[in-house]
Amino acid sequence: AALGGLLGVGGGAGAAALLQRYGWSRGSALCFACTFCCLVVSFVCIALGREPAPARVAPPQRRAAAWRRWPALIRRDRNLRGYLVALGLLTCAGAAAPFYVVDAAQSLRLSDAAASRYAVVLLAATTLGNVLWGYVGDHGGHKRVLLGGAFGTGLAALTALATRAPGGGVLVYGAAFLLLGLGTSGLQLSAFTVIIDLAPEAQRPTYVGLATMAQAPFAVGAPLVAALLADRGGYPPVFAAAAALALVGLVVARRGVRDPRRATAARPAPVEAP
Repeated sequence: AALGGLLGVGGGAGAAALLQRYGWSRGSALCFACTFCCLVVSFVCIALGREPAPARVAPPQRRAAAWRRWPALIRRDRNLRGYLVALGLLTCAGAAAPFYVVDAAQSLRLSDAAASRYAVVLLAATTLGNVLWGYVGDHGGHKRVLLGGAFGTGLAALTALATRAPGGGVLVYGAAFLLLGLGTSGLQLSAFTVIIDLAPEAQRPTYVGLATMAQAPFAVGAPLVAALLADRGGYPPVFAAAAALALVGLVVARRGVRDPRRATAARPAPVEAP
């Protein structure tokens, strides 16, 4: 992830150079062409990979029977239920991310090339966040990564709102992109790791599939609602809603999700009989 982020920083700098030299129309076309070439190379590398055969294959289950068990599983597992609620809230909060560059360009009256430099800041912060959150997850548990990502996402939205105040400007908006990159990387990393920690080993595929399916409606619907809100009231209401959703998601994750690692560490060891 860190290597990909570093390559992304280089790509963002290259996009800024293309936009500055060729203008919006030709520069955008060249950016899309370069993106297509990179995706083709990536696809070929992935296709050449070989996935190892599983040591044990679980017996196939009917989809209808598996889906009927999901409601009971959610009712029974309080940890899973709290995580799904927090995941939905934080997914909605992340829908504001695409509007930061547009708002920065309009509110600060930046050129396309100047606004694209914020993308470089965002990618650099995401790369730094991948390294930082990886260390935090390994040493402090992935729940802390989820909490840190939620905090960064909410603080980024508040910082974007603060650019309207006297003294706000290019540097303040740069801090918003820095926080957004850290928050986004934390949420993306924890989306893969927290659910693995929460799930019993035999039910991990079920938990991962359930979390992915539960997140999908929010991932699809939240950007549409955010776009409608931006059309009606501008970008500040979008950022205010993102900050509120991130704060509520942070509280739900803090109170409603118990870190299985800490619970296992706190459990007393069995005493052997004399």
